[in-house]
Amino acid sequence: MEKTIDSYIMTLKTGVPELRNHFGGHGSSSQSPSPSIYMAEYVLHLTATNIVFLYNAFRDYQSK
Repeated sequence: MEKTIDSYIMTLKTGVPELRNHFGGHGSSSQSPSPSIYMAEYVLHLTATNIVFLYNAFRDYQSK
């Protein structure tokens, strides 16, 4: 289970932050690529999935 948790943490660190940085989240220049709607939807869903997963895991942990 430890390997699974380590992989999940790596996904959190590289998923949304990498995509945000790629599309100019930090003072984007005029040469930054424009994000497509499907990529914006992917980032939104990835963020929501992580929030729901962490909330449910914490709630389950508290009930034990």
